[in-house]
Amino acid sequence: MDNGHENPEEAPIPPPQNQIMTLQQVADYLGLHHLTIYKLVQERKIPAAKVGGSWRFKKDVLDQWIEQDMAQRGSRSGRNGRNGN
Repeated sequence: MDNGHENPEEAPIPPPQNQIMTLQQVADYLGLHHLTIYKLVQERKIPAAKVGGSWRFKKDVLDQWIEQDMAQRGSRSGRNGRNGN
């Protein structure tokens, strides 16, 4: 049966923004130890969902979470006079 995806290299790749990531993939992506990511999950400081007993993360949600955190930190440093000037 030809499903158009005989070669695994030709299988459709989901767009990066919709990519579902494992805990280890998130650790690699963020440059952190996997136990640090696990701690952040347990403290509900990083957006995640438990699927079948394993934590999963959406790359686009993580990227948005990082952007929001950076924006908040930037606006806080500006208000506190610690903006490097």
